[in-house]
Amino acid sequence: MKQVISWGRVCMVSLVLILNACGGGGGGGGGNGGGGNSSVASSASSTVSSANSSVSSVTSSSDSSSSSSVPPVPTPPDLVDANTQSFVLDELISVSLNNIGGQALTECSSDLPDTFTVAVSANASTCEISGEATALLALTNFTVTAVNAEGSDSALVPIEIVAASPFITTWKTDNEGASDDNQITITTSPNFSYDYTIDWGDGNADENVTGDITHTYATPGEYQISISGRFPQTYFNLFEEITDANKLLSVDAWGNRVWLSMEFAFAGAANLVINDNQAPDLSRVTSMLGTFASAVNFTSDISHWDVSNVTDMTGTFFSLENFNGDLSSWNVSNVTTMEFMFNQAFTFNSDISQWDVSNVTNMADMFSDAIAFNQAISSWDVAKVTDFSSMFEDAQAFDQNLGSWNISNATSMSDFAEGSGLTLQNYDALLLGWSLLPLQQELDINFFPTQYSAAAEAARFILTDTFGWSVFDGGLLTSPDLQDQALKVQTNDLTMINIDNNGGQPDSCVADALPDGLEVQVVDNTCAIVGTPATAQAAIDVTIVATNALGSDSALVTLTIEEQTPFITRWKTDNPGMSDDNQITIHTASGMTYNYRVEWGDGSFDENVTGEITHTYASAGEYTVSITGTFPQPFFKATFDATQTDSQKLLSVEQWGNRTWRSMRQAFFDCRNLTINDTESPDLSQVTSMASMFRNADNLSGNIGQWDVSGVTTMSQMFNGADNFNLDISSWNVSNVTNMDNMFRGTKFNHDISNWDVAKVTNMNAMFQEARVFNQPIGNWNVGNVTTMFAMFREADAFNQPIGNWNVGNVRNMVDMFFGADVFNADISNWNVSNVTDMGNMFRETGVFNQPIGNWNVANVTSMREMFFRTPFNQDISQWNTSKVTDMGNMFREARAFNQPIGNWDVANVTTMRDMFLFADLFNADISSWDVSKVTDMSNMFRSTKAFDQNLGNWNIANVNNMTNLFLEGVLSTANYDALLIGWSQLPSVQPDVTLNAGATRFSPAAQTARDTLINNAGWTITDGGLAE
Repeated sequence: MKQVISWGRVCMVSLVLILNACGGGGGGGGGNGGGGNSSVASSASSTVSSANSSVSSVTSSSDSSSSSSVPPVPTPPDLVDANTQSFVLDELISVSLNNIGGQALTECSSDLPDTFTVAVSANASTCEISGEATALLALTNFTVTAVNAEGSDSALVPIEIVAASPFITTWKTDNEGASDDNQITITTSPNFSYDYTIDWGDGNADENVTGDITHTYATPGEYQISISGRFPQTYFNLFEEITDANKLLSVDAWGNRVWLSMEFAFAGAANLVINDNQAPDLSRVTSMLGTFASAVNFTSDISHWDVSNVTDMTGTFFSLENFNGDLSSWNVSNVTTMEFMFNQAFTFNSDISQWDVSNVTNMADMFSDAIAFNQAISSWDVAKVTDFSSMFEDAQAFDQNLGSWNISNATSMSDFAEGSGLTLQNYDALLLGWSLLPLQQELDINFFPTQYSAAAEAARFILTDTFGWSVFDGGLLTSPDLQDQALKVQTNDLTMINIDNNGGQPDSCVADALPDGLEVQVVDNTCAIVGTPATAQAAIDVTIVATNALGSDSALVTLTIEEQTPFITRWKTDNPGMSDDNQITIHTASGMTYNYRVEWGDGSFDENVTGEITHTYASAGEYTVSITGTFPQPFFKATFDATQTDSQKLLSVEQWGNRTWRSMRQAFFDCRNLTINDTESPDLSQVTSMASMFRNADNLSGNIGQWDVSGVTTMSQMFNGADNFNLDISSWNVSNVTNMDNMFRGTKFNHDISNWDVAKVTNMNAMFQEARVFNQPIGNWNVGNVTTMFAMFREADAFNQPIGNWNVGNVRNMVDMFFGADVFNADISNWNVSNVTDMGNMFRETGVFNQPIGNWNVANVTSMREMFFRTPFNQDISQWNTSKVTDMGNMFREARAFNQPIGNWDVANVTTMRDMFLFADLFNADISSWDVSKVTDMSNMFRSTKAFDQNLGNWNIANVNNMTNLFLEGVLSTANYDALLIGWSQLPSVQPDVTLNAGATRFSPAAQTARDTLINNAGWTITDGGLAE
């Protein structure tokens, strides 16, 4: 069957009989009463397709035509009584009746329930029933009547609508959650109505539940819960600090219910397993927004799910660290957005090359940080995609030829493949292919550090010159330029050490004589020594030769193999953690190779360990643990609750050892008791990521100031939430870092980092957010490559440094930048903000900010929501070009000093002015000439403005549907109120049923008729001071 969606109604047609339109009727529950629905045949026809749904076909009617020259004798229709039609609650239905008599039908009618529609089939051969099973219905006979020119006939159609079978899940009450350890809470979506019965699995049940419900058990434990009735979707609010998602252990039975949405259905359900081998009925699901977001350990098989009706897969698998399920057979042909779909899905590498993505418009961040993904998706049809920003950012394994992609409609490409595994060959192919397309103008795109060859140089020039693109990459390939150097490696450790290369990427690398266990390979645009040396060896000289198409170069490497010294840490087993109070668990990172020996400090050891391992001690206490072998990085999982790992049991790092560390991503995440006692620095020469290294390490102490971090490229969230962090790291060389988002968020950090070289940083989002004591002179920083400063100084209570000379010309996002920065009042009037598109909340609740920024070029800004909310700002910004702004909600709310002449602003594209001047005590500018024709929301716009009294009678408020409390507690005069009523009542049309509150303002007899017109003709509710005497 095919589904036809028309005018927002849903109806069904058979494969051979395609409806040309939906019938009338709609709304309301099912029942015996008929709606008298009917449809007259139309000569027009159309074919559309949508999601699968349950379809019941009584029989197939013949549509053959005779080859005889004798025309058939016209006869009345002869409908055959239907068999019993049984449907599940919420199911979409379709029934095609069998007509064995005359055709050419002109009308079909019935006594069906209001939510059903009967219509003449597209070829006028029979009657078809479509609709939605919205309420339970006992078996009931309905009559359908068909009419043609020769007569009419009726048939009985027995229909019943039955309840769905139970949805069964298992929960563990004492897992971490929002409710107590003997409780669980069922949360429901605000988007749907519920009426369900829940059997709690302990002999208790609740009926007619219409929303969230919490149940208390006699004792903590595991319980199986059964839900029946109207329960259209499961739901966990990902944006709440904590939910009961982690208490959900499994889905044991989906039941036969028709699910209406999967939006955030299992968000944060870290322990989720799907035991039911049957697929849920997703025939009416259009949104899988965040379905499994942050369900970090989810690995169940969902390959058989029918997602053909889904349109939104935003963040569906966001932050699924262990998921690599087979999704190759998914039908995603109706999906329009895949933004963040596999973001941080660290192990995902399923073959999705055959997906039909031809309707997708948004692929932003789709595979960002999906470090294992590398599938051949070159044949994807991406012609409709407009947003490719960060699609493959830090997708370290991704290396495919995308030169055949049609990206002509792309309007955003920023950070497209920065930090990805894209090779020169595939980058060349991309440039060559894309340069032939009619591209959009002036886009930014980043492929760093991938290089291009001379063969693609002209193609790249077309992008930058003809189309004005800003292309960031590793530059033109040159011949290799290896550097002589001295290296040390350790025995029994998997080694991969890159040789410094100041030239082009080599195609091959050879070495004259390497010790046993070592070899040379091409890695990361250079030559690398790779392997595991078995024995120590004194310094030897090795010649390494790198070659590419442009030439060769050699380097003399002095190599020493040392006996490996152990990585030593100290632990307290009975601190809170995931393991028992006489245990500790060593965690390992996905995507890394481990093969280590661990001595537990109690006389026992394990060796050849390749992953996580838990050890049980004879008694609780403190123990020193020593690790040797291949152990490339410490690691703790990111969780909502530190007790889901053993991070709080780690007390100290006593010795780093002489190993070369590969990564420090999440190395000490949630290690709230960590002290670094080793005064020697770890070997970080091969480390590029320190993302979340000390995140939430509240009491971090020790000497880290002398560390060599010169190879690190990301410090994202490095100290985020490490509340007491204030170690001196002023001498760090951060010249290669590109990402510092959330780096010092929520810390007490306040050391002088004014000499840091941040020239390569592109992301400073929330860098000092809630860093309430930070106030260092960073005004000389080179921030010319930064593209986003979202919340950079939000609630940085002490910050007030002269940053007016910063080059912010590449910044696009300044949302929340100084929100709550109590003392910030630096002169930033000379900033070039011409590329900024969002200034929402930028100066909100800045206690003293009042600088002359009237010369700013804000021509590209689309949102100024809450920009000056509760600030003392009062500068002349009358010359601002606001022509692209769509949101001015709360812009000057509680800006009690603001009163500037902004009457010439172009607000023609603004759609919301909600609360715009609420409590703006002094504002009284003449804004009578504003074009507000696109505004829909003016609620509270001038509420409690103690000075505003202007004539707005010329405003075109035809699209405004919300004027709640527009002038409540204001001072609008009778004269201006009269002008407003008269002007607005004379508009060709206004929105119906609008509520207008003019406070205590009175109207004169001259405006009585106008006021009555709005009330009587448009149905407005007007509250004011009444008729002036």
